[in-house]
Amino acid sequence: MGADDSNAEELIVRALTGQDPEAQAAIEKAAKDDPELQKFYAELNSLVRAMAECRDWRAEPPTPTARERVRQAVLAKLQMAPPRFKAVILDVEVARRKVTQRMLVGLVGVAVLAACVAGAIVFASGGKRSRLQLSGQPAFEVSDAKDQPEAWASFAGELTGAGLAALKQDAPVNAIYLKRGFPIDQALAYQVDLEVPDFEDTASSVTLFLADAMNLSLPAFTPEGRPERSISLALNADSLVLYDAGQAFLGSRALGKAQGFYTLRMEYLGSHLRVLVKGEVLYDGPLNQVLRGPLHVGLRTSGQRKAGLRFNAVRLER
Repeated sequence: MGADDSNAEELIVRALTGQDPEAQAAIEKAAKDDPELQKFYAELNSLVRAMAECRDWRAEPPTPTARERVRQAVLAKLQMAPPRFKAVILDVEVARRKVTQRMLVGLVGVAVLAACVAGAIVFASGGKRSRLQLSGQPAFEVSDAKDQPEAWASFAGELTGAGLAALKQDAPVNAIYLKRGFPIDQALAYQVDLEVPDFEDTASSVTLFLADAMNLSLPAFTPEGRPERSISLALNADSLVLYDAGQAFLGSRALGKAQGFYTLRMEYLGSHLRVLVKGEVLYDGPLNQVLRGPLHVGLRTSGQRKAGLRFNAVRLER
């Protein structure tokens, strides 16, 4: 038996046993204008129904044994088929294969396009996003609010200012960030030691942030002094709250009262973020938002009680 006989046989078995309704409809359509082909197909149908182990093939597919009996009967019956019948069946099979091939080509094209888009996103975000490691090498440090004021810029755009002391100035909101940006393909640890006054019941707060400049030289800010895109850790009167660059909630901790000494540390590790409060882990997990960089560390203060904040040290490590 040749390959053509096998293909015709399998197509007919699938159609007549209800396993392939599309094949059944295609065969009936191909034979409808030829009385001789219609008659032979009806005889095949009657033969298969007579061999059925149940009344409805569609409700109960044939067992392997029954399917083999049907296949042998179809093969024997095909020896008496009109000359054109096998050609019609094979034409149906060829047409179905072409449709399947076009679908596969389309699916492959979609997959290739998706892979290209994903690759472009990864490339735009600085390459493969894997977990980075800190080396412990110092990158920046101030131990007094008056140290290196020229290293900082305010959110309003001035490139010189009062440094950390600006965070206590008499304004509804104060925000500063380090002018120096850091690439996203290197780990960065940002640590701040500070003393927090009793915020009482006011809306006072202090926020550490890693601002994403999004391929620009400096990060952009809203009129309220918030970076347009940043990982932020906010210390309020009674809690700590962590957000990712898309402002999705990552974690929090109730404090009761925020007053006291704090060491807050944010570790950017590429695809990972680790945040510690007084040496205890607040968050240690994936960083799902893709950052473009460079990253600029910064601080934001707001509320009536911010003047009581005392910044003892700011350290950066690579």
